[in-house]
Amino acid sequence: MRFAGTYHPIAYLIERLDQFIPGIKTVNAVWKSRSGDLHTENGIVSKSDASGKLNLQKWRSKNIQYEWLKTFDPLNSTSPSVKQLELSDENELDVLLIYFDSTTDNLKDIVAIHFPQHLFLGNLNTTFSGLTTKEKSILSNILSSILYAEHDRCIKEFKLLKQIETHQNQQSQKITQLTSNLKQSEQLYTSALKIIVEDIVKVFEENLNKTITVDNDVILRLAKERISKDQITTILEQAIHVAYNLSISSKQLTIRNDLIHIEELKSPRKQSEINSEYDKVKLLLDRYEAAAESARDNGHSVNGKNVARHLDPPVTPPAITDAIKKNEKKVHYYLEKYPNHWSLIREKLRPLQIIVDELGRNYQGVG
Repeated sequence: MRFAGTYHPIAYLIERLDQFIPGIKTVNAVWKSRSGDLHTENGIVSKSDASGKLNLQKWRSKNIQYEWLKTFDPLNSTSPSVKQLELSDENELDVLLIYFDSTTDNLKDIVAIHFPQHLFLGNLNTTFSGLTTKEKSILSNILSSILYAEHDRCIKEFKLLKQIETHQNQQSQKITQLTSNLKQSEQLYTSALKIIVEDIVKVFEENLNKTITVDNDVILRLAKERISKDQITTILEQAIHVAYNLSISSKQLTIRNDLIHIEELKSPRKQSEINSEYDKVKLLLDRYEAAAESARDNGHSVNGKNVARHLDPPVTPPAITDAIKKNEKKVHYYLEKYPNHWSLIREKLRPLQIIVDELGRNYQGVG
C-alpha cells in the first residue's frame, strides 16, 4: 500500500473520492505535477496542445474555493460567466468544482465531481436532484473541508517522506564515507603491520638460516584481529617453529594461515594460563641448573642423582626424568629458544641430552 505522500495530492483525491461519496462514477481534475506537466483525469496534456493548455490555465487562474456548473470540459471550454451561472436552472448544476492551492505554482488545481441525477445522499437523507441551493452550499462546504484535509495530509506526508529520504541519503553517504575511511585506515594499518612482521621475521631468518615468507592473507588476518606487537611476535614465533620442523630440508619457509593460531590469545585468562605453564617449565629448568651448579661447586659430579639431591627440596632422579618427559614440548621450546641457557644440565642430564641431540640433528639437516 502506497503512502498518501507518494501521490500528487489531486491524484490521491481522485483515487479515494468514491470512499467519501459512494455512487460517484464520473470525476475530472486539472493539476500541475511536480515535474511541471499539466494533467487531467485522462493523462498528461500534450505540449503541442497550445489551446488546451491555455484553457486549463484559465481554469487554474480562478481564485475561488468551489462552484457548481452544468458541465466541465477544461480542455475545450473556458469557465462560464457569472451571468450564465445565475440564469441556469438549479437542477442542472450537477458538477461541483473544488479548487486547491497548487503545490508547484501560484495557481489552482481542480477536482470536478459529476453528481448523477437521483443520487441518494445517505448523510443528508435525500436525493441529489432534490437539493436546494442552500443544501448544495452545505454539501460543498462538507466535501471541500474533507478534501482540503486530505489534500493537506498528502502535502505533509510528502514533506515527511522527503525528510526521511534526505536523512537516509545522508546516513548512506555517512556510512559510505566511514567505510572508505575505515578501508584507508585498514590499508595504512596493514602496511605498518607488514613492516613490523618483516622486522620480526628477520630475527628468525638469521637464527634459523632460512628465508621466511609470510603470506598476505596472514598479514590481513593479523590486522583484523587488532592484537599487540608482543602477541604478533608470539603467534609468528610459534608458526615459524612449526614450519621449521615441517620443512627441515627446505631453505625457505612459508607462513600460511593454517599455521597461525590466534584463538588462544583472544581469552586473556587462557593466555595467562598458557604463559603460566611455560613459566613453570622455565622455572623448573632454572632449578635444575642451580642444583647442578651446587653439586659441581661442592665437588660432586653433575648427573641426575646429584642434581636430584641438591634440589630444594630434594627429589629422586626418576622424578626429574618424569618431569622432563611430561613437559617435553615446552622443554624443547625453551632449549631451542635460549641456546645459551642451562649449559650444565644440557650436557649432563640424560633426558635433556636426548632433546639437545634432536635439536642438533635438525640444525645439521638445515646445512
